[in-house]
Amino acid sequence: MTRNPRGKVGRYLILCAFRANIITAGMFVTAMAGNRLSVKLAADQGVSISWLDWAVAASVPGLLCLAIIPFAMLWIAHPQIRQTPDATALAQRELVAMGRISAKEIIMAAIFLGLLVLWIFGEDLSVGATLAAAIGVSLLFITGVLTWQDALNEKSAWDTMIWIGLLIMLASKLNEYGMVSWFGKEFGAHLEGFPRLAVYMMVAAIYCYVHYFFASATAHISALFPLSMALMVAADIPSFTAAVALGVLSNVNGCLTQYGIGSGPVMFGAGYVTQGEWWKAGLLMSLIYMVVWLVVGPLWWKFLGHV
Repeated sequence: MTRNPRGKVGRYLILCAFRANIITAGMFVTAMAGNRLSVKLAADQGVSISWLDWAVAASVPGLLCLAIIPFAMLWIAHPQIRQTPDATALAQRELVAMGRISAKEIIMAAIFLGLLVLWIFGEDLSVGATLAAAIGVSLLFITGVLTWQDALNEKSAWDTMIWIGLLIMLASKLNEYGMVSWFGKEFGAHLEGFPRLAVYMMVAAIYCYVHYFFASATAHISALFPLSMALMVAADIPSFTAAVALGVLSNVNGCLTQYGIGSGPVMFGAGYVTQGEWWKAGLLMSLIYMVVWLVVGPLWWKFLGHV
């Protein structure tokens, strides 16, 4: 573990980048594989959340978190280097070294913009998010931007697809057989008499911090999302609020450990941050996130008319 000033600024940049990645993953349905599972599980309980609904609901608290991250990490990570006047020139030199944008890169950008349009306005065009993604991937193959070997090399993507397919099926069957509603009624009865806000905070906090015991966001969602949402709804918390809050927290809780979400092992593996520093930063930032998403979030959703 390097301790020179360059290492100290590296620690700060890695921690900032990781937390920014987690927040943006929670701001869009298509930004993290587990978000589609959250939407499906919410739909099983009667809550329909479109790509645009999720993005608008997450926009204000998400942008607030992104604005807080660099300042909070100055306090947590204490970088020794705080000014990099040569950074712009270095970036320009690297950009020049990359050369002109290629035709395949232009095609890739055009397809991505087309996917954004389909994801945002898909309901009006009768095109679901899954079909839109399939169309985008097909176009990448047809235009030669991707080859089949490229697809085969993405082993983690195949792994995610298979597991999510199985987990969605299992979660749907649990709901179909009445397990989720039974859990909500049985355990919700024990929450009677508690203020609605207290139940909301308690269930959300438990859902978030139990992620210390999970190494997969998707596994966490499939195991606890339906039951946690059922508890909230049983306490008379608006179903949209419950679904979106839990969906976003399914990303935010990845900040707690280096193994809690897919990008964690990659960034932790860079070697700039010790496990102790990573966990300390994760815990402190999670407290800030909880305030933003569980206080500012509902106020914003009330303004939008969802609460």
